Amino acid sequence: MASRATSAKTEGVIVRSSVRRLSESLDAVYGVPSREDLPLGNKRDPLDELVYIMLTVQTQFGVDEVYEALKRRFPTWDALLRARPTTVARILAPLGLSQQRATRLRLILRRLRDEHGACTLNFLAEMPDAEAEAYLRSLPGVGAKVARCVLMYSLGRDVLPVDAHVLRVAQRVGLLDPGVAWPKAHDAIHERVPAPYRYGLHVNLVRLGRDVCGARAPKCDECPLHRRQCAGTAQTRSAKASATLS
Repeated sequence: MASRATSAKTEGVIVRSSVRRLSESLDAVYGVPSREDLPLGNKRDPLDELVYIMLTVQTQFGVDEVYEALKRRFPTWDALLRARPTTVARILAPLGLSQQRATRLRLILRRLRDEHGACTLNFLAEMPDAEAEAYLRSLPGVGAKVARCVLMYSLGRDVLPVDAHVLRVAQRVGLLDPGVAWPKAHDAIHERVPAPYRYGLHVNLVRLGRDVCGARAPKCDECPLHRRQCAGTAQTRSAKASATLS
């Protein structure tokens, strides 16, 4: 029993050291992400962030433009709830799945209004992480990635959302096993990355995934992590399969 405990402790030290080196390598290239300066697009208000991140699901382009169009047409989310569903769907049309998106958004807003008297998620600030995430994931169409983005960006919680970029890069550098199932990736990486590194690592892994470590044509010669052991083609194929996930 003692040897197993010692082995587990040693493994934990190795993982923390690896995470620290990875974080420092990315910080040297992209800078240390600050919670005071959110990445372009993310929102301070938790309901704004929820809507924004939900718009990013199953699409890559035009999200900012569509979000701004929503805000121009509906100055408050209560105003959107009073609008015709067809009006909302028309604004969402450039992202695809407009009817589904409009329906889910209206269902969420209606539930918030019915349960809390207004379209707001500010009450989450008083909840522990697990309770706040559970509430978010009980809303229509909200999964782990969306919920944890709200918790991380808007509520300052030390969680680590896993989107397609994070999953792909984490698998390639060995932070996640290549065969880990998508639903399990969120908790797996959350457990491996100590709390102080979660925010910065998420932001910079996304940057690396967008700029260099693409799904189909990674620019390995330009990668700041080129001296780290990379899993190569087997994980690259795995990453390709997950590239459309969100």
